[in-house]
Amino acid sequence: MTYAGGSYNQGTVFELSPPPNPGGSWTEAVLYSFQRSTDGGNPLAGLVFDEIGNLYGTTSRGGNVYCTCGVVFRLSPPPQPGGQWSETVLHTFGSGDDNAGYPSGLTRAKTGAMLGTGSFGNAGCGVVFGLAPHAGGIWVYELLYNFQCYPNDGRAPESRLTLGRGNIFYGSTLAGGSADQGTVFRIAYNPGSGWTETVLYSFSQGPDGFEPSAPVLVSNNALYGTTSLGGYDNCQSGLGCGTLFQLVPCAHLLSVNSVRC
Repeated sequence: MTYAGGSYNQGTVFELSPPPNPGGSWTEAVLYSFQRSTDGGNPLAGLVFDEIGNLYGTTSRGGNVYCTCGVVFRLSPPPQPGGQWSETVLHTFGSGDDNAGYPSGLTRAKTGAMLGTGSFGNAGCGVVFGLAPHAGGIWVYELLYNFQCYPNDGRAPESRLTLGRGNIFYGSTLAGGSADQGTVFRIAYNPGSGWTETVLYSFSQGPDGFEPSAPVLVSNNALYGTTSLGGYDNCQSGLGCGTLFQLVPCAHLLSVNSVRC
């Protein structure tokens, strides 16, 4: 997606197709131009497919005329190649407890539900939200978690969640945590107690980096990610140029001398 441009200069969903012959030029096609009306506008995040080719995403603006806080939308492919893609708004932010504030990209759960984060939310610290399909094509919004801010929790999640094993989701926050420099967290559904969030690591604005703003990757019982600042202080006026990090459970380490467990 693009934040601006398109027929109304409010952002687009586009497609790039490879050339028929090696070395040729790729071809771009605009699938949808946002109007920043009830359809949303100015998307900031990526897209996710379902198994039948629909695209799902969020916008940072548009939707509710009194809030323009963005929407969750679905784009459905045309019945015939070359036709127009059609947009359906699944949820409009800004009515009650669902002011997500710059919603991230979506992550599709095994049940077909969509989960996402918003960097502000009710208390100003960010939220995790979910949308679940119901009969009649209705999607139901649910606030899954309200971040509590520094020093006990993360603040300002800016990236999409990553689905791990056992329907556990992992993410990062730009700020918050013990040093207010960002966290890595997990959120999981527990029957009887609902959705529970746990901070797995708090960044310290040191060699470990700080202000993670991208999704984490789950691989072989470890989490991988990046920070936008921190690390060695020989650039960015001493703030550092960021780190590439790995997080593993302490029980899996042979030595814990260099980590905080």
